[in-house]
Amino acid sequence: MSDRMTRAEVERSLIALGSSLEYPPAPPIAPAVTARLLAERGYGVENVDATVIAQAPALAPHLDSIQETLARHLGLPKDSVSIKAKSPDGLGAVGRMEGIAAQATVLLSRKDPT
Repeated sequence: MSDRMTRAEVERSLIALGSSLEYPPAPPIAPAVTARLLAERGYGVENVDATVIAQAPALAPHLDSIQETLARHLGLPKDSVSIKAKSPDGLGAVGRMEGIAAQATVLLSRKDPT
């Protein structure tokens, strides 16, 4: 689950910087890689707002843990990371449980090189 959110977050972050990154199917990219890639370009993550869309499993019991883990790996306070779960209500490939989708919005700031 966190790999899907991390990929969405990395993609959003790098797109914002005019870059792109091709992902191999495995191994998963660690959330800390995002912070390192952005820091190399002079940026930092201020906050993350992510939504996971899945028919199953039920994610509500795990949202706090996912939030804490992502915040820790990005070096952010927990209240700077928002994680939500949505159901597609049986619609489409995600509703047929053929996959899980994730969307993320990331606020970046230019870091002073000092």
